Amino acid sequence: MAEKSKKNKKEDSTEVKIIPDSSLNWSELTLLIEKTVSQAVATSVSSAVNEAMTKIQTEITKISDNIISLESKFSSLSSDVTSKIVDQSNRLNSLEDQLTHLQNESEDMKETTIKLLKENSLQKVLINELEQQTRSLSLRITGLPVHPDTAIDEIITFISDKLQDIDVTAADISNVSILRKTSSNQDQLQSSPKAPTLIVTFSRKIIRDKILRCRRNLKGTHMSINEDLTLVNARFLSLHHKDPRIADMWSWNGRIFFTTVKGGKKRMAKPFLTLDEQLEA
Repeated sequence: MAEKSKKNKKEDSTEVKIIPDSSLNWSELTLLIEKTVSQAVATSVSSAVNEAMTKIQTEITKISDNIISLESKFSSLSSDVTSKIVDQSNRLNSLEDQLTHLQNESEDMKETTIKLLKENSLQKVLINELEQQTRSLSLRITGLPVHPDTAIDEIITFISDKLQDIDVTAADISNVSILRKTSSNQDQLQSSPKAPTLIVTFSRKIIRDKILRCRRNLKGTHMSINEDLTLVNARFLSLHHKDPRIADMWSWNGRIFFTTVKGGKKRMAKPFLTLDEQLEA
């Protein structure tokens, strides 16, 4: 009991000692609490901030790594795109060169074609003139029926009776061709579909021209005499002699002449040009 009593006294003595240590005034206690809390908060905040900073740094590192990876991919993609652009550019340049070459060839071909067309036109004119010269001694007589065996005699009689003042003998006629059927080209242009056509070739041009000058004597009959024209010349004369702008159109020595209703001198026609082109010239 005595020991227990001493022990209790000792504990009481200890508690008594705490009271003097705890007997701080309120202001000091408040400061102490605030300081303790502040230190605890600062420690906690610092720890939280450090943890957050670590996480942020980790995320930044990941983002940085991703950016580096993207930059690498972009650089590779950019290199591929650049390579493809260069390749396409080279192709375009090659195509442009080919196109330029083709254009140059086209221009050359165009010039050559124009030149050939001009030469061809000149050749057509020359061939037509040469062909017309081969017909320079021939006349076409339509509406005169003859028998093949007596054709020359019948033609001489026709000239003597209808044209008058022209002396023609068998020696003046070198050939007679009888076209009994009208063809689809020249004969249709120069003859009536129902009348026979005679192509009479004379041995002398002076006789041929005398007969041609006297053809007016046949006016009002079913017969006519015309020059033996080429297909080109005959077509031009047939198509345009009744044009309302034309006063008169005729042929002489294988050439076609015309006058217009507006008057003026006679003009020589060009069968390979249209009438409009010649009237506007």
